[in-house]
Amino acid sequence: GCSHAALQQAIDAFDPPNGRLQAYEVSGRRTLLNLAKNPTGFNQNLRIVAEDSSPKAVAFFINDKAADGRDISWIWDVDFEELAGQDCVVYAGGLRKNDLQVRLKYAGIKAQLVAGARDTFSRLENAVLSDGSALPPCASVYFIANYTALPVVHDELNDMAQAARGDMAQAACGDMAQAADAGKPDSKDAPDTVCVGAPPSAPSSIPPS
Repeated sequence: GCSHAALQQAIDAFDPPNGRLQAYEVSGRRTLLNLAKNPTGFNQNLRIVAEDSSPKAVAFFINDKAADGRDISWIWDVDFEELAGQDCVVYAGGLRKNDLQVRLKYAGIKAQLVAGARDTFSRLENAVLSDGSALPPCASVYFIANYTALPVVHDELNDMAQAARGDMAQAACGDMAQAADAGKPDSKDAPDTVCVGAPPSAPSSIPPS
């Protein structure tokens, strides 16, 4: 059998990269993506957001494709009002972003329309909280998307996170190269280089003994 400790370790390490509670580090911000397909799912996500008492950004994405259901009147059953008193900036995206923006307006929340995850991050630099202060550069970002909206947001975040990792790796290599160059002696102070194992040039003629 499997011990309780081993089972718990496996559960803790389980992190499927499918966009369900998937965490990223993008532009220095902790980013969380999750799926929500109905009022219950959205309310559960809102509770996750509410647990973060620090300034943050929240982006909702809702589509109305066949897999989602054409009728999205259920968004009026979501407790978006819970966000109204929180220190956050809010965005609405997806095919039904305009309907979502109206719903958020009635919840007392002013939401900006966005085209996707990249567009959301581009707006964070100039984001302003309700008290007029700027959103801190380390503020977390929460993406909550319904069924068909999730893969699009997921792909964008994957690309952005991968690009960020590549930039960090390139910067690290550059720092290592600079450190290596700093440790080298200046060329004018360096001793003459002698190739080990290579004899000096032989004279064209051997002088008599």
